[in-house]
Amino acid sequence: MKLTKGFKNLHAGKAQTLTITKVVYDEKFDKMRVHFKDEEGGTGIEQLMFVSKDDKPNEVALNIFSTIVKCALHDWSLEEIDDFDALVGCQVIADVTEDEVEMKNGEVRVFTHLRNYKEAPTEEDFDLEGIL
Repeated sequence: MKLTKGFKNLHAGKAQTLTITKVVYDEKFDKMRVHFKDEEGGTGIEQLMFVSKDDKPNEVALNIFSTIVKCALHDWSLEEIDDFDALVGCQVIADVTEDEVEMKNGEVRVFTHLRNYKEAPTEEDFDLEGIL
């Protein structure tokens, strides 16, 4: 059987350009999964639960998703989004961090997290740099 390169995780680092490759909303569980790819082919997923285990709104998850959307679409006036596919292909800047967590069985696992979302430069930004 022929093997592929396998999966490559996002590497840790500050201010990385990430492209949104897929957005999946699970209405039953009120859960959003935003898939990202970095410039080196690494991938990662931001999973957001909009309702906590006690059925209360998860404001932190909604704030994170709102920031991703507004950064990706370069529109901080947005109040609503229905077309999640509009995010596919958009880019954001984010810090990628790795956190080591000791599990109950003593095993240490590394989890990758995305933080500090910002707008990625647009083609127009690059055009302006050449003019100035």
